[in-house]
Parts: sequence; C-alpha cells; structure tokens
Amino acid sequence: MGYALAIASVAVAFLAMVIAFLALWWSRRTWRASVEQNRRDMFLGLHEKLSSAEQQTGRRFLREKIGSLRDAEVLRREDPNCLRQVVGALAMLDILGLYVEKGFVDKELVFEEWGSLLAELHPHGVHVIEERRQNRGSGRKLWPHFRRLALEAATWVERQDQL
Repeated sequence: MGYALAIASVAVAFLAMVIAFLALWWSRRTWRASVEQNRRDMFLGLHEKLSSAEQQTGRRFLREKIGSLRDAEVLRREDPNCLRQVVGALAMLDILGLYVEKGFVDKELVFEEWGSLLAELHPHGVHVIEERRQNRGSGRKLWPHFRRLALEAATWVERQDQL
C-alpha cells in the first residue's frame, strides 16, 4: 500500500507540473497575441493620424513649397501658418520614427505603407530642420527620429526598386 501511495503521489506531482507548464505556455501565447494586437492597434492609430487632412496638407506643403533652405526661410517669414502645418507633419513623422525605433510598430509594415513618402520628404524636411536650427539657435537635434527613419526608408525604397 505504501508503494502505491508513493506512485500516486509522484503521478499527481507530475500531472501538476504538466498542468503548470501548459498554463505557462498558454499565458505566454496569450501575452504574445496581446502584444501583437497592441502593435497593430498602434500602427492603425498612427496611420489614421497620418492620413488626416491636416497631415496630408502639411506634407503637401513640405513637398511643394520647400526645395531649399531659402524656401524654408521665406515660408517662415511670409506664411507662418503654412509653416506650422509643415512642422506639424514633420513632428508626426518624428513620432512615427520614435515608435519604430522603440519597436512599438513594425518597421517593415511602416516602410510598406509610408516608406516611399518618407524617402521623398526627407530632403525637403532637412531644409526645414536646418532653417529652424539656424533661427532658433538650439543645439538640440530637431526631429531626429524622422531623419533616421527617412534615411533608412530611402535605402529601403532603393532595394525595393531593384527587386
């Protein structure tokens, strides 16, 4: 009888370990699914904000009105409201870059959706950044996440064109 009790005790302990392992596996699987869902939701939220009329207008102004440092200076003096929209668009793209760098959103997904635009806007954005740096005298780098992401997007676009 003592031997049977020992075997039953070992079997119960083993079963408890199996159940604990399955619970841990299921918990980890659920956590991963939750993280992925949160990343998708964050991407969709950013996509919605980036697709707003105001953001589109700011990016259009950036593309159409700023082709040089001089253009950025003229825009600051002559149309500060337009420049405000351009700055808002750059700030939002900087947030996108920050989220990519922190891994909050998937970089490949961002490049598939926004890569060409980021690459196209980069040279225009650099003029605005330089104009603001010169006129504000700030030693702080402006929109560093945008700059890094846009440069990387340009490389990504070149690779896509070669495929």
